[in-house]
Amino acid sequence: MNKCDRCEKPIAKRTPGLECSKCEKFVHATQACTNLSTKQIAALRNADSLEWTCKDCQRFTPVRKSYIIPEEEEKVEQNEQTQDHSYSKPSIDIKKLLKDISKEVGVTIKRELEPIESSISYCHDKLDEVLDNVDVLKRRIIELETKNIALNNKNNNLEIRINVLEQKIGELEQKQYSNKIELTGISGIDNINHHQVTKILASKLDMDASSVKSIKQIEGRKGKDGYLLLELSDETESEKWIQAAKMKILKINDILPNAPMIYNEGKDRIMLRRALTKTNKIILWNAKKQLGSEYKYIWFKNGHIFARKGDKDKITTIRCIEDIQKLAKKITIQSLNTEETEVVS
Repeated sequence: MNKCDRCEKPIAKRTPGLECSKCEKFVHATQACTNLSTKQIAALRNADSLEWTCKDCQRFTPVRKSYIIPEEEEKVEQNEQTQDHSYSKPSIDIKKLLKDISKEVGVTIKRELEPIESSISYCHDKLDEVLDNVDVLKRRIIELETKNIALNNKNNNLEIRINVLEQKIGELEQKQYSNKIELTGISGIDNINHHQVTKILASKLDMDASSVKSIKQIEGRKGKDGYLLLELSDETESEKWIQAAKMKILKINDILPNAPMIYNEGKDRIMLRRALTKTNKIILWNAKKQLGSEYKYIWFKNGHIFARKGDKDKITTIRCIEDIQKLAKKITIQSLNTEETEVVS
């Protein structure tokens, strides 16, 4: 804000001022600051073409005499041309003009930059807010990843412990079947005396029928044949019965002479096998189905299922369906590698 050069008070809208056309100093448009009369001040305010010069500039500006007497006679025409030329010369204050233009340009630029600066400031604040949120999210993600790793480790540990417990439970369940054997091949025959059948079977196998403690008829599921579950005195006795049955081929008519003849080869055989839990039956069945083409021996003994490719190969223990899937996948990979080798050859 401009100040008065005389009283050094600010020049405002309520107290306007005058600007010197020479030194560009500002003074209040009052008699006290300008030493002008009220009429002179009013004339300067109302007329656009009048210029005001301060006392200092008037004092130091050379004063020229307005009345001139030429030293030599000149032609009237030359005087008239000179007078016309002096009258036609415009009076322009270039410095003031440039200052006014510069001031107007500055005001315009400032006015145009204000919304831009406001937008930049708003964007800057929003960017800071976004960056703060990103930092919070990064920390949150790190925390969640750490928790997820801990939970995965805990879950894996629990899965291992559960698998171990399931295997132990399976072993305990199978232990309860250690003195039991299954007799298959006679479930479809009506009016059978189970105790009489057991006595005849014991006689054929040269075993003691009194070692059989109980006999239970087990019905088959989904159209499958059932079987007789024989409970023997102990595990050793059940193993003797199974080994004796392996040495002989028994048919239905050997046990039941009056039973209808079955002409389908293999369907008339009577077999003794170890009693298994439902889980072990499923594992043994899947092992024979998926691995039977590559493994020569697949059997159950002492509560576990085993597989062996050949007579000299290593015995593999199968504890669950996942073990069968791993072995089957290994067989598939080996088969593909063999085919690729044959193609290259």
